[in-house]
Amino acid sequence: MSQPFAVRPEWQAEFERRWSRASTTLTVAVVGSQTVVLVTTVIALVLSRWWAAALSVLLVVPIAAYLLWFVLSSRYLTHPQRKWWMLRVAGLGALQPYGVVFPVVLSAFQGREPAWVLVVIAVVAVVAASLATWSAHGMLYGSPAGDPTSPADPIALAAAAPGLLLEHDMRMHSTLRDCRVSMDGQALRWRLRAASGGLVRFTVGSGQLPLEHITGIRFARVDPGAEPLLDGRVPVPAGPVVVVATPYGEVPFAVRNPPLFAAQLHARLQNLGRQVPTPH
Repeated sequence: MSQPFAVRPEWQAEFERRWSRASTTLTVAVVGSQTVVLVTTVIALVLSRWWAAALSVLLVVPIAAYLLWFVLSSRYLTHPQRKWWMLRVAGLGALQPYGVVFPVVLSAFQGREPAWVLVVIAVVAVVAASLATWSAHGMLYGSPAGDPTSPADPIALAAAAPGLLLEHDMRMHSTLRDCRVSMDGQALRWRLRAASGGLVRFTVGSGQLPLEHITGIRFARVDPGAEPLLDGRVPVPAGPVVVVATPYGEVPFAVRNPPLFAAQLHARLQNLGRQVPTPH
């Protein structure tokens, strides 16, 4: 599978190795685990001999289809946060063994020996896929290594792979959920979402800022009652923010890790040859 993001020439070999290891690990883990879960579900249904238990397929098959699409389409690259990967593979995968439990329990009520080993196999497959997903994320994005010349450092990573999407959570008021700002090689993009009843989420604001328009980065603190607006209508909560300057005005981002966000953005801008002062 070819590397789907741009990398500086001096780091091309490094990221080809990273991408090859991470994508192979994730693909094998998810495809393998879903194959095991589907097979154990079918065997459990056959052993139960009560085809009303086929309702368990509704719990297993849609999740399997989603996870296979998530991996084979490289959808995971759109959200580079480890927790987002884990919520999909581990969170959704944790529901699937119940699709095996259902026919096994029914077979027990029918007086047959319940095949609990099938449930154990399904659980082990999901756990193994979850651990592999955690490992694959580390293979691709690395972790702070303390070496500013290593792409394992999150700041060096931003410069070494300018096409690799990097994402940061934003603090927002309690009425909003899932607020993020991301950067690739062209622009900063943000999305603000609200939740209705804790289930249905909808976008209340979004926007983008081309990197070539950015003229400065600075740290600031928003005082209570003096909240500026993001996207023209959504107030930024009080607390530390990163302010991004453009010829048209300033945009505040209440990211949860201001120093890292500012440093990664500055590294991306330097990679583009823009002489933007160091964040202060």
